[in-house]
Amino acid sequence: MSGQPTSTDRLAKVEQLTAALTDQILDAQIMNRPISEDQVQALAKAARLLHDNDIPWPPMLTQVLNELVQDRTEPEPEPEPSIDPTDDSALKGLSRFLGVFRKEKGQAI
Repeated sequence: MSGQPTSTDRLAKVEQLTAALTDQILDAQIMNRPISEDQVQALAKAARLLHDNDIPWPPMLTQVLNELVQDRTEPEPEPEPSIDPTDDSALKGLSRFLGVFRKEKGQAI
């Protein structure tokens, strides 16, 4: 042998690094810390490499990837409207909402 790592050795190292990165991201999710885009991309590339080489994903990798996809597809919550007695836009919005609600309720009856 020439001392070069074999493909199997390299894939085993990829598995180890993927597990470590999965743990880091899971820890960040639990602690409500931001996850860098580089970490997400690295995890996705590692998962793809494992998939392309018919190596089953560890359950935690699957869980973290699913949560990342879910987090990125959920819309950002809209900020709470401030209540300003001089600003009647909240009242107008409420009126529009109730108008639509009344129409829907009237049609359902």
